[in-house]
Amino acid sequence: MPVDHRRAVRYYRRAADAGHIEAACNLGASYHRGTGVRKDEHKAFFYIRFAAENGDELAYCGLAESYYFGEGTRKNYRKAFEWFRRSYLQSRRAKAADWLGALYAEGKGVRRDLRKAFLWRKKAVASGDEPALFSLALMYIHGEGTEKKPDEARKLLERFLEHNPDDCDARYWLGMISPAAEALPHFDFVYRREHDPWSAWQIVRLELKVQRWFTPERFMELEKMLHRAVQGKVPGANRLLRSRLWKLRRETAISSKELAARFRKTRNWRYCYALHCRGGRVEFEIGKQYLFSDDRDDIYVGARILGQLMNLRCERPFPQETIVLVKKRMTGLSENDSDIRAEVLRAAAWQHIPEGQEYLMRFADDPAPEIRHVVAWGIYGENRRETEILLKLARVPDLDVCDWGLYNLIEGDCGTWPEFLDGLMELTKHSEAVMRHQAIAALVFRRVPQAERLIYQALQEPQAEEFQYLADAAGYLGLTELQAEIRRKYMAETCM
Repeated sequence: MPVDHRRAVRYYRRAADAGHIEAACNLGASYHRGTGVRKDEHKAFFYIRFAAENGDELAYCGLAESYYFGEGTRKNYRKAFEWFRRSYLQSRRAKAADWLGALYAEGKGVRRDLRKAFLWRKKAVASGDEPALFSLALMYIHGEGTEKKPDEARKLLERFLEHNPDDCDARYWLGMISPAAEALPHFDFVYRREHDPWSAWQIVRLELKVQRWFTPERFMELEKMLHRAVQGKVPGANRLLRSRLWKLRRETAISSKELAARFRKTRNWRYCYALHCRGGRVEFEIGKQYLFSDDRDDIYVGARILGQLMNLRCERPFPQETIVLVKKRMTGLSENDSDIRAEVLRAAAWQHIPEGQEYLMRFADDPAPEIRHVVAWGIYGENRRETEILLKLARVPDLDVCDWGLYNLIEGDCGTWPEFLDGLMELTKHSEAVMRHQAIAALVFRRVPQAERLIYQALQEPQAEEFQYLADAAGYLGLTELQAEIRRKYMAETCM
């Protein structure tokens, strides 16, 4: 049988005029919605009030909402509160509990009490009211009537979005309390739907936090969002648009090929770092092309690009391929061109994989100090062979090589056999204070008994700028008072 709202209204009216309470409630709802009859808020209020005053529990909330919004009558928050309260007390309606929470939160019709607002909304959620999930989540977010509990708010918002996946307000607030990677899709959804300036601002802010460099296409999108935030008068948006940071991002939001060309021309590291952060196959091929050029500047640029190529959102993508390229390029370089050879070799050291470490150690006896410096810098003493090479490099006359060799011996995990410890003891008599102190620190980290005595002996030396290694060593031994004394002396003498 087809639905006929006009006929239903006719029968509702006859029954209501005869005093039928439920029919009066239905007739009031029909006037309120305008179904089967012309919409008329005054008549809707008349019939709903008649039903409510004669005990129809379904009409209680309808009458309360009429008083709250002033539909068919004057606004009267006090009466709205009373009818919502009666609705909950007599029929335990979840909707009424949520409304009572709203009235307590707003202080309308009753004295403002956030604690009671929180408790009423909690009752509404327990009774199964979906809108109350969102309002209770906001109270947890802002700490209204309760402690701030973002985890609880997040659970409530996720439950709410299961039933209302397109609700932009819920998505916005879920984004506000979520980690950056999870928040971005929520803000993006709201911005695409409503072109909301606040969501646009959050996207720009989070993108700057997560990703420091952008492709030209992505930067154009972000700049458009930032302009939308400025138009919406979002605090901080106009300041960011005019800032040096944003100008820098605009300057580097160019193609990877152009970034490499600018790095070659200016040697400005921000261009190279932008390539590193993109870290894709395109950037790898650009580095490869530069590496196999005949021009010395091109080779330097290629080695730098390949050496530190990475992607901040995933693992380093091309380490094995880079090692193969480095080996191939090193065979084609003259032994007299030691600075360029060192830069290419450094690209292998940056990969931090066993193949790269093995290749580095082949150059430990290279006569060029630049090459030995890269070897001392690039291996970490993680096995006996690496430790022996570092100890050997720590004994060379070149202070840069010696410094890195000792530094990595301190950091390395391997090396407690007698010959190695004797070598470190020998280095504690080095002519340079920084070398002596690093050797002492390496002995301390290997729990050599004489190390504590060596710390006290070194403290008699006048070189204040080198005391930091001794302070770290004392802290490692648990000598906290001595560590504090060393640091006080270090600060006092360096400030003189």
